[in-house]
Amino acid sequence: METEAMERPSADYLSDRQGGEMMMMDRADLIDKMHRFSTHYDLAPGAFHRAVSFVDRFLSAKKINRDEREICLLVAAAVFAAAKYEDRNTVLKINSDHVAMYAGCTRSEAVDQERELVAVLGYRLSGPTAYMFVDHFMRHSQEEAAVRALAHHLADMALLDYRSVAFLPSGVAASAILLARMSLSYSTATPVVAGYTVEELSGCIQAIYDMHEHQWVWPGCAQMMVHWESTAQFRYFLPPLSMLIAMH
Repeated sequence: METEAMERPSADYLSDRQGGEMMMMDRADLIDKMHRFSTHYDLAPGAFHRAVSFVDRFLSAKKINRDEREICLLVAAAVFAAAKYEDRNTVLKINSDHVAMYAGCTRSEAVDQERELVAVLGYRLSGPTAYMFVDHFMRHSQEEAAVRALAHHLADMALLDYRSVAFLPSGVAASAILLARMSLSYSTATPVVAGYTVEELSGCIQAIYDMHEHQWVWPGCAQMMVHWESTAQFRYFLPPLSMLIAMH
């Protein structure tokens, strides 16, 4: 299902559909806004990943203006729609009035944006996400909860990088699980996660390393690190990249 064209964004939509007017850093800033909005209202786990998928697919199909108000409206509408899909009790936390307040628009405009979003997506809202795959791949794992939590965090960070659009959600999840396991145990065994080898995951792994090495450059990266440390109550360090290169 994750390979179906209708469920996948274009890996080149910034240059193609958006005509080069939205850059990688602009997209990262947009994703950061989505993360802040979803965490502020403590929305359902998985809503952030689904919302990012919605926005990437929307931007693959429709060109938008780089107007701050329009971007904020898209951000909030996507997160709201995704959260409702993940948890029907979302409406007890937020509604279209909160979307309108965040974007500085009317309630009617907020409702219209959500309707346009799901219409552009062809009402196909159920595609798998990296969040889902982390839980799926680790469902029988006997590892500590910290490994799963760190894998989810690393998968969240990967979403900030436009390069992640080209990777299947299962590949993002497998990369995050691999790095979480190695960060907390420094295992030297040749790892295989869900059938993926290190070589197959190398592109996504490199992107995650880049995010950590340049976290003060990427919008949202440093904030995600702060959020992790405040909620998980511990710091982590990725294993030396040379360890992974040696496993190819």
